[in-house]
Amino acid sequence: MPGYGKLWMLVILLTIYRFEGVLCANATDKTALNTALLSGYSATVHPGSNYSSQLQINVSFMFSSLQSFVEITGELSIVGYFQIYWIDERLSWNPASHDNLQSTTVLQKEIWTPPFILVDSAGDLNLIGDDELHVNIDYTGLVSWMPPGRILAACNADVTNYPFDKQKCLLRYMPWGYSSAEILLNMPSSSMTMTIFSENPTWKLTETKLTAVNDLNFQRFEMTISFKRRDTFFIINLILPMIFMCFINMFVFCIPVETGDRLGYATTLLLTIAVFLSIVTAALPQSSTPSIALLCYLLIIHILLSTMIMFCVIFGLKMFFKPENAPVPGWMKKLTRLVHKLTCKKNKSQCINKVAVETKDGEVDSIDSEEDDDIKWIDVSNAFDYVCFGGFMMAAMTSNLTFMFVLSMS
Repeated sequence: MPGYGKLWMLVILLTIYRFEGVLCANATDKTALNTALLSGYSATVHPGSNYSSQLQINVSFMFSSLQSFVEITGELSIVGYFQIYWIDERLSWNPASHDNLQSTTVLQKEIWTPPFILVDSAGDLNLIGDDELHVNIDYTGLVSWMPPGRILAACNADVTNYPFDKQKCLLRYMPWGYSSAEILLNMPSSSMTMTIFSENPTWKLTETKLTAVNDLNFQRFEMTISFKRRDTFFIINLILPMIFMCFINMFVFCIPVETGDRLGYATTLLLTIAVFLSIVTAALPQSSTPSIALLCYLLIIHILLSTMIMFCVIFGLKMFFKPENAPVPGWMKKLTRLVHKLTCKKNKSQCINKVAVETKDGEVDSIDSEEDDDIKWIDVSNAFDYVCFGGFMMAAMTSNLTFMFVLSMS
């Protein structure tokens, strides 16, 4: 047992001696190291002990947040920082010669960094990073550069399925002034790092991709960001009110003519739908590529239906207020009797009795059995209301269901 105690004491002493240099290193030692590393160093010459082989650069991206996407201008704003690594043999040293210093930091402007430029920038074409940004260097010459920033990129919006649209933006970075014969880009991961990502209240991130394209003519790495709109707000505040207005528009034919409110009701709904169309178009880009929003087509159909309803209301009022002794054309009488037959509106008790006679005798009476003199302009107006109500209701259901079906297929 005493022998084991001496052995452990020896291990502890060796450990203390091993890290003594690190514990005793100070700012003066690091200053001397940086001076030695940067003496004779040229930041305009890219690393490489043998230019016949390419400089390997590893790139990844830490995604912090998707700040905004403006459909009208096509501007995407994201926040994050790059993680870029490469070997610069000019910045390597022997730790034993520098008080066992394993790493150091220098300013970005003092060493060579790859000049990456965002090709799809929505603003000026500037190099990533900042001259006053610190860069970490390992004693092996491994350079760790992590430039943060707010990236403003151009991305054409596809609002065909608005407000259920999905967007896909491509951000391309190229090392300005260098070809694939000098630099080889590598992506350690095929997607962005989402460790510190915070959600956007309007857009939901669905997918990210990182791709290196070592093309001879256009070397670059690509960042692909896919996201979709959070549609709950628009369903409740836009889609449902539009559909409700479309259907309550039909009930103008149920308002008694004597009240005199039919025309005002129809006109108010027409103007309301027109206001909704202006709200939607104001939020969308003024472009027809690849297509305008399907919602705009639906709103136009609603406006057409509302306009036709208003004209039908005017026509129905004109028939209702015709003189009672004014003759009714024969074809109108036939159509009115047909509508009364289908709706049992002309004489409900007579309609029920007629059905009973038909069931007992097994014979079907002709729809022309009623007297022509019983049909007046008020009856024609009432029948016209029933036809308009049923016809426009079917048109509204067809247009809205078609809109939902097309969106679901997309």
